[in-house]
Amino acid sequence: MGRVYNRKAVLSAAYHCKVQSMPDMQYFQEEGRFLEHAWDVYRDYFGSRSNFVEQYKKIPNEERKNLFLMIVSGYKHLVRDGEYTLVENYQRLYISHLDQTYKFISIMSLIEAMFADEEYVDFYQWLTKRKHRRLIFPIADAQALEDLYREYKLNFGAKRAVRFFSELDEAAQSFLATRIKINNRYNPAEIVAQKLYTIRSEFVHQARVILELNDGLMYSQRGGNMIYSMLSLKDLQLLFEHGILYHFCMNPDYRKI
Repeated sequence: MGRVYNRKAVLSAAYHCKVQSMPDMQYFQEEGRFLEHAWDVYRDYFGSRSNFVEQYKKIPNEERKNLFLMIVSGYKHLVRDGEYTLVENYQRLYISHLDQTYKFISIMSLIEAMFADEEYVDFYQWLTKRKHRRLIFPIADAQALEDLYREYKLNFGAKRAVRFFSELDEAAQSFLATRIKINNRYNPAEIVAQKLYTIRSEFVHQARVILELNDGLMYSQRGGNMIYSMLSLKDLQLLFEHGILYHFCMNPDYRKI
């Protein structure tokens, strides 16, 4: 015998699902408040607040404005104004590499959020939908599967980070590319972005703290490669601030890169 559904319950569930799928528009709904946060971040990029607001108003729709306000306010609180400290014997201790780790992961998470509406493809879908899947199956052993998973994480997992940095204008891409060497060679911004994603992943999956963002030359081994980094946290912040404006097609009065 077929199951009998209560019409009111079904409609209520459908409405609930619809509400859940709608984007959270709280940032646009409190536009005045969050626009002040954004102006606080970008005041050095514009000759006046009115110039900044004029550029903001060119963002094409409410959803995109909401996303801009969310990303910039998150950046202001988590990175620009935030600080990670330890508390010991009722005293706050600042440890630079922990703060840099916290801020780096925050920036990479905000980049992910910027492209959150893109379709997600899991590992199985990636394996079975690839044009050259006949070259993959049968998978020989566990090591071969592990190698494929690493390739998936590098090529698809890093997709959003690569897109963000690859969309930057030529000057900003050059700025990034000249601050990190991989195996003692400079590489295009796209390759550097993949390595930044590797750094992010090694923290998320292995709890490996990030030391590469100190001032001066830092070197480490990441994903089988030697990394020589002159990319400071302030450099990364400049790239991120610039990239947000570029992503939302806002033209600053003053460039910092």
